[in-house]
Amino acid sequence: MDETGRPYEPGEPEYERAVQETPDWYLRQLNGHKHLIIGNHDKATLDCENAAKYLESVEKMQHVTDEDKQICLCHYPLAEWYKSRHGSWLIYGHIHGARDEVYEFMKTRERALNAGACINNYTPVSFNELIRNNKLFQDRDS
Repeated sequence: MDETGRPYEPGEPEYERAVQETPDWYLRQLNGHKHLIIGNHDKATLDCENAAKYLESVEKMQHVTDEDKQICLCHYPLAEWYKSRHGSWLIYGHIHGARDEVYEFMKTRERALNAGACINNYTPVSFNELIRNNKLFQDRDS
């Protein structure tokens, strides 16, 4: 979620695993502007005709600005991203709270943040909270 309260979801909303309602029902529960960054478990959302009316955008990758920060949003972790060598950030999902070789590699990417729900207490967070939660998650390795 950016500083204006605009939520971005880097794929795999939790309803894909334990579906109780249709995707549009879940999207109706969220306030604000909604943007979906497509992930590997988003077929139900993409196939739901009514879901589209609740989404301002549906992209595989998106670049946004939050105050003075350039941010690349992608469901998948990336080794490099747009302007990564010039101070931009990557916010990604996909690996959840796994501590595998991908996690170990992504920890070395200074400006890459895991937006996994399990790392962020299953709640939308601001950019600064995302930084804090990633640090807390990584500190558990120490």
